[in-house]
Amino acid sequence: MPRDRSSAKQPPSRSVGSSTSARPRLLASAGRSQTSTSPADVLDFALTPGEIGANRNLALLSTVGERVLMVDDDVLLQPWALEDAKDEVALVGHEDPREWRFFETRQEALQGAHCTDVDLLATHGSLLGRRLADILTQGAPALETACQHMIAAVQNPGDLTIRLTFAGLAGDSARYCATRLLLSRGRIRQQLLFDVRSLALATTTREVHWIPTRLSITHDAACVGYCMGLLNVDTLPPFLPVGRNEDGVFGLTLRTTDDRSLSAHLPFGVIHDSRRSSHYSADEVIPSARHLRPSDALMSLTSMLRGATPPIFDLSAGFLPTVGRTFIAWSDLDAQDLAMLVAEAGLRFRCPEIAASSDRCVTGGTSNNDLYTRKIDDYREVFLESAARHDFWPFDHSTHGSHGEFRQLLRAWGRLLMHWTHIRDCALAYVAPSTVMRF
Repeated sequence: MPRDRSSAKQPPSRSVGSSTSARPRLLASAGRSQTSTSPADVLDFALTPGEIGANRNLALLSTVGERVLMVDDDVLLQPWALEDAKDEVALVGHEDPREWRFFETRQEALQGAHCTDVDLLATHGSLLGRRLADILTQGAPALETACQHMIAAVQNPGDLTIRLTFAGLAGDSARYCATRLLLSRGRIRQQLLFDVRSLALATTTREVHWIPTRLSITHDAACVGYCMGLLNVDTLPPFLPVGRNEDGVFGLTLRTTDDRSLSAHLPFGVIHDSRRSSHYSADEVIPSARHLRPSDALMSLTSMLRGATPPIFDLSAGFLPTVGRTFIAWSDLDAQDLAMLVAEAGLRFRCPEIAASSDRCVTGGTSNNDLYTRKIDDYREVFLESAARHDFWPFDHSTHGSHGEFRQLLRAWGRLLMHWTHIRDCALAYVAPSTVMRF
């Protein structure tokens, strides 16, 4: 597999970033009809280019009504596939449908990727907008890893539609925490428990193959944006304009506000040839046990809304504004109540993950069990120490932001969700067709 970027196929594209010319016209469009309903500070928060989430928002508004492929600027569109890939469709549940393979170096990861001549643009485009009902007419899908919701969808697919598509990956996995993968569900947990080499490499190096063996369709909210197709016809939510994991927040927000949305994971991959070191530094081994990133906190709070009983949402009222108003109300809580809310949200979803991993250590009974158990124990110890010191609070890695800064972020995000549909509708006045948005 070549590392020379000039040798990889790169289709016609437009870049979105600090020099983009789209922003002035989009801002003018959003403020043209009813300036008061699109406040300047909301537009600046959402659309100031530079941060990857803001760049993605500019891309969304520049391509309203289109099928779009977003590709990070360190990704090569050189398609590859596993040698045992299958020409079949699987409906999957809440487990990662992709195979994981770990490598010591970038060179090993890229050399192990087997090239294929598939047209990535055509493949993404052929799936975006397809209804599950139409897919089911082509044959019975595999269901061995399907959840109850996807099994029920086989009998009553309704309006379920593929709105997101994802390619596999060879190279930098972009995982910010070396140990976080140990808390995953499904086959990857079994792999790490039974395979000593996989466990050792997964907790020290970023270099992977991460790809399914067959087309896998799910309603799960997991979202990774390095090579992502979007059906930008009906309203999609915005991306978090600041910080990391903007794609994760986007995926969960979409799943929370649109229960008709499906994702498709392609059995074809791209190359992620970043400039990061292949190996994690000491500070990157266990950071997710020490604190919540702002994006993690927003996702935990969003998950609380998804699990609310009875449901707090009314489709006719508009999901995005409803979620936005809820975040704004939370931002008005006093300091103690807000801290308790964020802590509860973060602990509610992190504690079961750690408990499930610990239970697997007890019942695994393999030669790898001791090493796996030690790593989980280390993670749990750091996590409990942080929670006891009330350190499990979101902050930005570069500024070590205060509680007040997160309150401001929570309010700004809520206001953006409230105004996003109007901003998007106004952006219809300026649409520049494109096949690929690179940023």
